[in-house]
Amino acid sequence: MMDEHGNDVIVNFGGMRGTGCSNRTFNTAMVCQGGASVRAILNYSSAENPGLAPGVYKGVIHFAGQLWGVSKPSFSFDINVVLTVN
Repeated sequence: MMDEHGNDVIVNFGGMRGTGCSNRTFNTAMVCQGGASVRAILNYSSAENPGLAPGVYKGVIHFAGQLWGVSKPSFSFDINVVLTVN
């Protein structure tokens, strides 16, 4: 990510994949009859980013997904992120 001064900063996020059936880790394969709606659930923890100074950070998280039994990426999307640390 980039801070307010234009410096590149590494920020750690946790996350899960949410479906109509449940929330699971991104790399968990499962059968779900809950529909095609899938969402990314991102979590920020100050404990995982102990040296991150207060400020506003901006960046993009790139996702690439692969359907079960397929040997190449099946879909991709980007999420624009703005993180404010107090």
